[in-house]
Amino acid sequence: MSDGEYDDFELELEFRVPPSGNSGVFLRAWPAGDTSGGQFLEIQLLDDNAPEFRAITPLAKTGAIFGTVAANPAPNISAGKWYQMQIRAAGRQVQVVVNGQRVVNANLDDYKEKFERFPGLVRARARIGLQDYVVDLAFRNIRIRELPAPPPAADAPF
Repeated sequence: MSDGEYDDFELELEFRVPPSGNSGVFLRAWPAGDTSGGQFLEIQLLDDNAPEFRAITPLAKTGAIFGTVAANPAPNISAGKWYQMQIRAAGRQVQVVVNGQRVVNANLDDYKEKFERFPGLVRARARIGLQDYVVDLAFRNIRIRELPAPPPAADAPF
């Protein structure tokens, strides 16, 4: 988990999942949260071609906001290869790009029915975490860039 907390940011990284690998990237996570990530806003990483995952819901495939927003188009990740991922979280908008293809562009407020199950969807500021759920999962070239605060609305009081 990152030392610092972030609200609006861009995260770039490369990842490689092992055969039957299942992991994720946590956004706006908190240290006291369940280490499985079950409460967090998680961008899923999966060996999508593993036999045990072929029939899994699209809400749990690589690039999805786990349990909330399916990746579309699905990136179809295979074990043992390096992939690039960019994540942009700006306010309530989350975008995920895998190997140059945008797979998620979601306003979290459109998924209020998921807030109780995934309280991380509600948080505006917290840490970034890399889930190390399986042996031989690898991350590299990790970069986080904080985004500047948006300018106040023209009609905002002084």
